[in-house]
Amino acid sequence: MISYKDMTFCPYHEFCKDGETCPKALTEKVKKDAEAWWLMATRGKEDEGAPLMRYVAIPTCFVGNN
Repeated sequence: MISYKDMTFCPYHEFCKDGETCPKALTEKVKKDAEAWWLMATRGKEDEGAPLMRYVAIPTCFVGNN
C-alpha cells in the first residue's frame, strides 16, 4: 500500500512530552502536505483523500506527562 512519505504518523503527539519535536507527529501541516502530494500524484482524480498511515494505539516512543 502506498502512503504519504512511507511512514506511520502519530495522532497522539498532542499528549506526548516530545510531541512538539516529534518527526512522526500527525500535525495539520502534515495533513495539508499529504493532500497536496496526493492531488499531484493522482492529478486530482482521487477524491478520497491522501493515504496516511496512523498509529491505532499509543506507540512505544510515547512519553507521558507523569
